[in-house]
Amino acid sequence: MARRRGSISIFGQALLVGAVSGVLFLAALVLMTMPDRRASLERGDSNPYAALHTETPEDTAVEAVLFDANSRAVPILCHHYFRANTTPLQFVKILGALFLNLPLLGDMDLWTQTAASFENQLSYLASEGYASIGLEDLVLWQMGAKEIPPKSVVITIDDADRSVLDHAYPLLERHGFKATLFIVTSQVGRRWEGVDCLTWDDLKRLSDTGVFTIESHSHDLHRKVSTPEGRLPVFVAASLGVLDPAGYESWAQFVIDDLRKSRALIGEHIGREARFLAWPYGFANAPLDSLAVLAGFTSTCTMRLGTNRRFLTDGGANANGTAAGEARATWPRHELRRLTVTARTSMNGFRKMLAEDGD
Repeated sequence: MARRRGSISIFGQALLVGAVSGVLFLAALVLMTMPDRRASLERGDSNPYAALHTETPEDTAVEAVLFDANSRAVPILCHHYFRANTTPLQFVKILGALFLNLPLLGDMDLWTQTAASFENQLSYLASEGYASIGLEDLVLWQMGAKEIPPKSVVITIDDADRSVLDHAYPLLERHGFKATLFIVTSQVGRRWEGVDCLTWDDLKRLSDTGVFTIESHSHDLHRKVSTPEGRLPVFVAASLGVLDPAGYESWAQFVIDDLRKSRALIGEHIGREARFLAWPYGFANAPLDSLAVLAGFTSTCTMRLGTNRRFLTDGGANANGTAAGEARATWPRHELRRLTVTARTSMNGFRKMLAEDGD
């Protein structure tokens, strides 16, 4: 009798596995015909707001430049959140998202890496001879004003969740890498959309270690509003004229004031004003980039797929004066492109990410 109960149990388990597999298979068939917008944004394939019409504020147009196709490609990596390890349920969700493209991962799950996966990536960078540099080093190199190591990489982290202090910082310090941390200054020290934001004391501590440079993710622009064009980031909605910011003469002044406030707060609490802006949600548009420069930022970081190369001078030479390769399409001078790393990024995917040109 005991043997019969055992056989029924095995049969029941087989039925359960078969049923779950069938559901997953059918769901995969349905989703294969649907556009994966989240995956698209993760890869940074395109700017979802680029096609929307805006007017560039007078005298603030971002300069377009050519870049040298044969110069070295410098990747900027974009990370978000970290956890100690993966639970069995999280593991199943990640497998379903990775192999079947199922929408099993919420935003926090998708953007959260394990500490182990982050360390594996850092170990790979170290073993391949990469040196981490700052965004300022990268821009100076692009302009021909500074040399950088032959294999350079910029590591960035958005939102400043507490897991940066608990998990990312010790690993970066252990492997001898530096990182840039983009913070939403209005949310510092608060619980915000699932993010346990670091305090100003925490951020100052990280800055003082020399491992982190603190930069801006805006003051209070990391939110969306409903518009006739759909739900849009508040700064994009303002630039389209479908949002009238109360108390401001123009949408441009609304955006500039926010960005200047963010820079000032970072200067007050950290000891240096922010020089770089990572647009919330990864994308903006040319008029907004122009305003960021007007507000005092050197460059803006996006999630548009690509690596970063040296600029060409008017004479067709590399920015350091040497002969240049064939120039590709014009590039917004103040735009820095990033490669996004998520829970879906396997080590094989990470290696390919660094190896691909992407421009």
